[in-house]
Amino acid sequence: MSQDQGMIQFTDHYDFEHSVSLEELVEEARQAVKAGHLEQAFYLLYSAIRLAEDMGYPQVVLLLIEKLNAVLDVNQLELSDKAWLLNSKGLALQSLGRIKESAQALNDMGELGKTLDDKQIIATSLMNLGTQALLVGNTKLACELLHQSLTINHEIGNYREAIQIRQKPGRFYHL
Repeated sequence: MSQDQGMIQFTDHYDFEHSVSLEELVEEARQAVKAGHLEQAFYLLYSAIRLAEDMGYPQVVLLLIEKLNAVLDVNQLELSDKAWLLNSKGLALQSLGRIKESAQALNDMGELGKTLDDKQIIATSLMNLGTQALLVGNTKLACELLHQSLTINHEIGNYREAIQIRQKPGRFYHL
């Protein structure tokens, strides 16, 4: 990871004049845990993870997940929170070309979705595994996984993700 990526300033959504360093953010999460506010600590760090994802910094995503694991006992998190954390980890690993590790995280996410009977988690896991299959050239598996995800998304009325799924194969043919 480059020095610049470790120095990202996380800015409060409503107060653009106030920004904190990564270490300040982690310390704030530690203080929240000390005060017994585990959910607040999780969402504080998870919001930073999502920001790093949106900015395209997979190394920072992994660093933040590492920090989150150091600050929180992830066994105390809700299973759905663990699942979305695995999604972030899987996508970051995929971006870095660490396909086997990524597939494991995304499969674990899907298993948590099955345990919870959360179709959105299952569908997202399948979609991301399908995208990964496209990346490595396994179009047959990609079509199977994307079709499963598409079916579930239609079933639960998540048409936004269904549209994303329909667009994926076309994007890869242009590479």
